[in-house]
Amino acid sequence: MPNRPRSVAILATRGTISADIYGDELLKAVERVVIPDEKTQRLIDHSITSVKGGTMVPAREAAGAAARLLVQQGAECLLLACTELPVAFSGLEVGIMTFDATDSLARVCVKASLGEYKVEMAG
Repeated sequence: MPNRPRSVAILATRGTISADIYGDELLKAVERVVIPDEKTQRLIDHSITSVKGGTMVPAREAAGAAARLLVQQGAECLLLACTELPVAFSGLEVGIMTFDATDSLARVCVKASLGEYKVEMAG
């Protein structure tokens, strides 16, 4: 991938962050994983809750504020690792790459089901 980011910030629920689902795999591809500090995580939580409640303006405002803080902390890419976050980020210009984890998973699943991609089972 051209212009591969050196650092990726994970935007997710507190449970996903504490389970460290993405950290080890991301570190195989980038130099640094940025984990949100408490202030930033509160904004992410608010964005997720707002999307679930159908209030898009506060969802986008919180998402944009979280993105700005993560960029200030050195993030060169944002991993949207919660199904509500791509909705909140829709239409936002954050100035860096964003990846939708759910969309990426769906694409790999389709390719695997068509025999175009080999999936290794964990465990």
